[in-house]
Amino acid sequence: MSIPQKKIYTIYLPIALVNAIDAMHIDGVRRTTAIQIVWSILLCQKRAFRDEESFVTIPRSYFLAISSNCYRALTPLKEVTTHHGAPQAIVEVERNAQGKESYSKDKSRPKGYRVNPKFLKGPLVTVTYTGDSKRRKQRTLSAQMHTWLQSDSAQLTIEGDEARRYTNDYVSNLDLQEWRVDDTSAEYRDDEVLIDVRFGTRSKTYNCKTRALLKKLHQAGNGEQVFRAGKGGFVVATASEFKRRKVDDILRGWKRAIRGLEENSFEPERVSTNNRLVTQLTEFPKQLLPFVLVDGVELEEVDIANSQVAFLVFVLEHGDILGAGLTIPPLTSSPETRRFFEEAKAGTIYQDFARCCGRERDWGKREIFRLLFSSNPAQWPSWKKFVEQYGAVATWLLEFNRVNQERFGNEDAPRNLAVYLQRLEADIMIDRVYPRLKQAELTAFTKHDSLLCPPWDCREATAIMKQVFAEVGFEAVVSIKPTIHPPVAAPIIQPSVTLPWPTTPTLSWKASSSNELLSEDDLQDLLDVLGSLEESQGQVL
Repeated sequence: MSIPQKKIYTIYLPIALVNAIDAMHIDGVRRTTAIQIVWSILLCQKRAFRDEESFVTIPRSYFLAISSNCYRALTPLKEVTTHHGAPQAIVEVERNAQGKESYSKDKSRPKGYRVNPKFLKGPLVTVTYTGDSKRRKQRTLSAQMHTWLQSDSAQLTIEGDEARRYTNDYVSNLDLQEWRVDDTSAEYRDDEVLIDVRFGTRSKTYNCKTRALLKKLHQAGNGEQVFRAGKGGFVVATASEFKRRKVDDILRGWKRAIRGLEENSFEPERVSTNNRLVTQLTEFPKQLLPFVLVDGVELEEVDIANSQVAFLVFVLEHGDILGAGLTIPPLTSSPETRRFFEEAKAGTIYQDFARCCGRERDWGKREIFRLLFSSNPAQWPSWKKFVEQYGAVATWLLEFNRVNQERFGNEDAPRNLAVYLQRLEADIMIDRVYPRLKQAELTAFTKHDSLLCPPWDCREATAIMKQVFAEVGFEAVVSIKPTIHPPVAAPIIQPSVTLPWPTTPTLSWKASSSNELLSEDDLQDLLDVLGSLEESQGQVL
């Protein structure tokens, strides 16, 4: 496990708020602590879409750091209660390991804090502070690997101004259809059970049938829609609310990535869980890659087609290659097995599976991943078609889940398969391919299952990759793909100097647990409660 390291963080705050934070520092609160407290509360208020009058609970350790004389930036909530006797408008955002609320129960202490609203307007300024970097568990990089990575990283440049223009142009013309679930979506056509549906910014999640949910929202007529929220979850919100949150996420993430490349401030790390190498380009937004240059030239990608499925076939053919102790059941040889192997090695399994289901390739990729790495693949509508196409592989998958669930528990078996394949990928790509590339004095940047190289090194890098694959017996299609240059961006949009605080009332309605499927009656009750909350204009039930 890595030791937390000191890292410099950069945020943007109104200048009046910065002056108030400095005053807290003068009164005895460490500047870093003051910034972290204020910034955390500010983010919680904004993320929860509360108005600027709302109070936020914070961890007990923060209470110890704030003295009674340090309320210049923060205002406390003490004995303000509703007629029910409950603290008013507190956003519950911090809980301890036992699930208990972590704000103080002592009546003499405040029940919550908020950033003083009078400091939330005015020009934004840059604020830097030093804090502990709590990174993922990681392995120590070898001196040779670190030298190679630093040498490659020093060659990278980015057209920062152009990338920022494109970022602002992208969010100003953001098309929500990519995330929207409607009557043209695969979820609707299959009437899937949507997992972890969240209404607005509320933390409670539900499971809902797609068609029933869309029907009820249409009948409600308040403009709310269903959007994919990442990591398999969904959110119900109006288009304007969802777009506002999406734009905020993109701007924050993309501009941080641009700044990181400009400053070359990212330290590479090797994650111990899956052994993958994380660099400044590993999770870099793909839309911005055309602005990343080596000697003034755009990079090209050397990619493995449907890599995770190809690595799975490698395991099915050779067993536990890494010696990690994962139980690999025997696979029955059949025409369906041969078809699965041939399509995976040819790099066409996503489109082939999608074609037999009458769908597009992206749908095929999503379903293949969902079936392979789900603890209960039979719950998905595409499972029957998967059994029809690859019967023996489907039987193996069920047996794999059964055997390993007995060893690792219900949640660990699918995760161990996914992590095992990622470790195998890292063993080949990082420990075998990358050193050979550097020994050949090529410039290359690993991106998990692919490489980013300048055009003059791509062909030789591809040849070396194929040579290593042949040595270990791994079969896959490797291709070179140029980064697609985005359209000309619009002029830079100047950031707002005020922080918006849209209002959303607090939800206190109790429902079934998140792993239960909402019936149509429960769904209607939920929507009725949400509707009444909208009409209440922020009153606490």
